[in-house]
Amino acid sequence: MYVAAVDTAQRRLTFDLIQFLTGDAAHDAYVKDHPDDPEGPPNDYYIVNDNPQLRTLPVEPGLQVTVYWLGRGGAGTERIGFDELMDYFATNLAPEDGYLWFAPFWLTVRDGVVVAMDEQFIP
Repeated sequence: MYVAAVDTAQRRLTFDLIQFLTGDAAHDAYVKDHPDDPEGPPNDYYIVNDNPQLRTLPVEPGLQVTVYWLGRGGAGTERIGFDELMDYFATNLAPEDGYLWFAPFWLTVRDGVVVAMDEQFIP
């Protein structure tokens, strides 16, 4: 998913659900969308976003988010609090697509509440 909004006061996350495809599924979807380029997607992944609907879910108290600090002398993961997410996003300019960050995240949702959030490394 791509992050569209973060409400730390209400502990809510608004996001756009995507499909992050790899391997044969990524190749097939890429060739379908780009028939003139049968080589397949660069870096063996392809993101499909066929539905622009935004969704909002509550975030569990104390949620830790796994992020990649690419600007700190190399890629390394770190766990930060949900309340620190906007500061993390401020380390780079927001993409022009309306989302807050360029990389997608994986969410784990239990009983309608986000209980885990992990950034997907994008080469």
